[in-house]
Amino acid sequence: MDGSLDTHVLLRFACKDVADQFAQALALLARPGARYNVADAAWIELAHALEVHYRMDRNAVTDVIESLLGIDSIAADSGAIAATCAAYREHPKLSFADCYLATHATRVTALPLYTFDQKLANQHPAARAVPK
Repeated sequence: MDGSLDTHVLLRFACKDVADQFAQALALLARPGARYNVADAAWIELAHALEVHYRMDRNAVTDVIESLLGIDSIAADSGAIAATCAAYREHPKLSFADCYLATHATRVTALPLYTFDQKLANQHPAARAVPK
């Protein structure tokens, strides 16, 4: 591994909205043989930024994330993030973070995901409301 990438590097690369930072991110990602880890938290933060600050809809957000996952120099838990993207598309009332939590609980077979969030409990089959 040649290091890790934070959300802002992914954001600048994907959005190309700050020219000099886009060029720097591109140069980093284009280094021959380079591999950079991206933590799950960075993907969650990226989805939030794209939705809130760039006003992208769910399909655009997941398209950006899935395209970044396809870059050879990016190393991530792509199975978890791809599954989160699928859940995010399937459950339009849930946040990317909620979809990640439910997907994670499913993947590690730690079910159900107990929550006080009634929307999450009602929308995702992996989630259950904390019993009263």
